Amino acid sequence: MLNATRAQLYRMLHGSLLWVCLAIIVLPIAASAVAMAVIEGNEMLAGVLGVSGEELQLASSEAVHAGTSTSSDFARLIGSVDSPETPFALYGATFVNGSFIAMVAAGFAGVFVAQDMRSGKQACYAKNLVQARGGRLAYAASLMVASVVAGAAFVIAAIAATVLFFAAAGFAVVPPSLAEFVLWAAQVWAIVVAYQLIAALAALATRSEVVGVIAGVLLGGFTVESALFLAIGALASQLGPAAPLALAADAFADGSLMARLSSLGHGALCPPELFATAVVVAAVAAALCLAVARRRDLS
Repeated sequence: MLNATRAQLYRMLHGSLLWVCLAIIVLPIAASAVAMAVIEGNEMLAGVLGVSGEELQLASSEAVHAGTSTSSDFARLIGSVDSPETPFALYGATFVNGSFIAMVAAGFAGVFVAQDMRSGKQACYAKNLVQARGGRLAYAASLMVASVVAGAAFVIAAIAATVLFFAAAGFAVVPPSLAEFVLWAAQVWAIVVAYQLIAALAALATRSEVVGVIAGVLLGGFTVESALFLAIGALASQLGPAAPLALAADAFADGSLMARLSSLGHGALCPPELFATAVVVAAVAAALCLAVARRRDLS
């Protein structure tokens, strides 16, 4: 399995997919920092443009009003700078809010897994590996490990980009507690991993890049969980508020990955049981990936 994992990490680092996804994450953060610098009338930026900070701020006031009235995400970004209500509001607003990083990471995992089985040289490598004793499980495990490593890289890159661009724009980026911030980042990563492994399962089962990326975006974007919650809620409403299904619907709403990631997107630290939920979901998805690998034609 070690050699298979090394091969997958080499493919990931030397391919374009990882870097494209990193750019998708980093560039909007940079754009957000520039936008906030304009809104706040950053003197350095104003000097570059040849105007005063007050003129820059005044020129953007109309756009700010329109943006905050039509986009809750934009309003949350402004609030994370002007009057943060949670300790990590800035970081949550820049790359977690709207499940942004979850969609990118899960989409990456779906494409990465399916891509490996559809490219020429890698297809030959996969065919030779799965024919060896235990090769199928090693191959599937190596794909999952590489995807999880990429998920960690996305979270770290997003944090680094937020620090770099917002500090350069003159905003405070130091979290109130470094230990709690590390825990918050670990919680984000744990949920991202769970979504990645489910997307990897879809890609492994279908060998389709299209299915992989769609599954990743729908899962990371809460579409699947929202639909499931609505279905459970509709059925529970027919059975009455005291029915076990109604209680299960309430528990799902409070403890789902969707609910936890939404809290993290607001910059709040979630209870420790988040890790248990994420680990259970990830473990089930990983087990199903290995089961599919044993049965599926991977060559």
